[in-house]
Amino acid sequence: EIQPMAATRGATEAAALLLGVPVLEPRITICGRSRAALGLHEDAARSAAQAVYSARFSKSGELIALSMGDGVVEVHNVKTGVLVAKHQGEGFQPCTCLRWAPRQQKNIIITANCEGFIEEWDVDLNRRVDQVREPNNNAIYALDNTDNGHYLASAGKDKIIRIYDVANIDSGPINLLEVSGESTHLISVEAHSNRIYSLKFPHADDNLLLSGGWDNTVQIWDLRTKKAVRHLSGCHIAGDSVDVYDKTILTGSWTKGKSLALWDLGTGNKIKDIDWSPGFTGLSRLYTAQFSKMDRGSHCIAGGSDNKEARIFNVESGQVVGRIPTGKGPTGHEAIVYCSHFSLTAPEVAVSTSDGRVLIVPYLTPTRARAA
Repeated sequence: EIQPMAATRGATEAAALLLGVPVLEPRITICGRSRAALGLHEDAARSAAQAVYSARFSKSGELIALSMGDGVVEVHNVKTGVLVAKHQGEGFQPCTCLRWAPRQQKNIIITANCEGFIEEWDVDLNRRVDQVREPNNNAIYALDNTDNGHYLASAGKDKIIRIYDVANIDSGPINLLEVSGESTHLISVEAHSNRIYSLKFPHADDNLLLSGGWDNTVQIWDLRTKKAVRHLSGCHIAGDSVDVYDKTILTGSWTKGKSLALWDLGTGNKIKDIDWSPGFTGLSRLYTAQFSKMDRGSHCIAGGSDNKEARIFNVESGQVVGRIPTGKGPTGHEAIVYCSHFSLTAPEVAVSTSDGRVLIVPYLTPTRARAA
């Protein structure tokens, strides 16, 4: 379903306007469909809106992929919102994360779910081309791949990071890393004492990998030495909320205070906190934090569970430059923000919600977009 651009009015907007912070309106709202709507399940209770846990623009910016709480993955046209492909993942469990795989002239998506399945899906052919299941049905909460498309990292409930050769995912993790001097198929993240919810390969260096989770740390791994070489402390990561632009790390924590921060990749030292609520009342526990793409990382977005909105910040000044309230969706209530992703080709950002919507929102004026 497609909802036309519609204003979110009321006391929330009035407060922002008084403070001079604009409410950014979605150009289009895409509503993910449930299994029942797809004819994949007869239970009427399943017709309720499903949370969109991950939403990612394709490299071309023409498509956006959504992964939902009932295991359905959809691909929509970014310009029109029209559904162009759909896929039911194995196990009918929440599809928690996805990534577009860098493949020349092909639209390939890699997804993971709470029953340990990693699937590779050809969007154009609308069929699965590869699959692997992790040991003990490990619930997977995080994926990321290198820019060159060679490697994929996964992590989740069992606190282990696995590295795959993207060309041979069904062969299982590659024999790349060592634990206690013994050759294995994984990194044993002994610094992570709890679930891992975010993974990030920095664009500038495929030898580094960042991981963050519930144990209040972000680990920086060197894949050549198979060890964590640095770590950030005080980051309670509960979603896809670790990002890197150039040599700067952005973290969004599920905490009431100091939830958004910038760090130096080279030293692991904190650069500064970004105040979530300058001039506002209320804090937010964050599930998502991302750098902008087409304006050289000069903006970032964050959102979570308390304020029912995402906010865009100027990275240098730390000021809020726009707010994206979720508004009332299919459930009649304002929704939690689960995920965000900036387009690589247009001055737009996607914000996914707990009630099955993805808001595609312009965040730069045409003049500022051209300048960037």
